[in-house]
Parts: sequence; structure tokens; C-alpha cells
Amino acid sequence: MSMMGIRAFSRKVSSFVEHVESTGEPLVLTRHGRPAVAVIPLNADGFEDFVLAHVPEFTVGMRAADVELARGQTKPLNEVLEEIDRDEAADSGAVRKAERETTAC
Repeated sequence: MSMMGIRAFSRKVSSFVEHVESTGEPLVLTRHGRPAVAVIPLNADGFEDFVLAHVPEFTVGMRAADVELARGQTKPLNEVLEEIDRDEAADSGAVRKAERETTAC
């Protein structure tokens, strides 16, 4: 595993990312000589595993969504989009009304 300072990495980001992708070898970036972050290769197949292992709030959110779905507390996407459109139209109308009132004074 290679280590490199963040400044050196920033000068040639693209080539270092390409190297990590092609070799599969992670690159640890350091700040003031101490490990700060890692650049690791990911592919489409491994991405889901990576998210599940490193982003616990994703798993928590998915479990909560499954519970809501089982309880029937969800809405179809088309209903949600229609609500958003109605809210935006109402907000837009309120803004136009306020503008008319302001210019009339």
C-alpha cells in the first residue's frame, strides 16, 4: 500500500486515480505525515458492499423504509411528484401575489 501527501496527490489526481484503478492497490493520503484518507478501487459489483460496510446510516434508512412499506405508510412515486408539483405551483402563486401587492404600494 502506497502513502502520499495530499498536496502531491492534488497535483496529479487523475493519474493517481488511474493507477489505483489499474493496480487495485489502495493509496493512503497523509496530512502532516499522518494517514488521513484512503483512495481505494471500486467497481460496480463491489460498490454496494462498500456502502453497506461503510455507511451504516444507509442500512438504518433502508430498514426504516422497509418497516414503513410493510405498514402501508408509503406513497407511490407519481403521487409524491404530483404533491411536489402542487406545492410548487402554490408557492409560485403566493410569490406572484406578494410581488403584485408590493408593486401596488
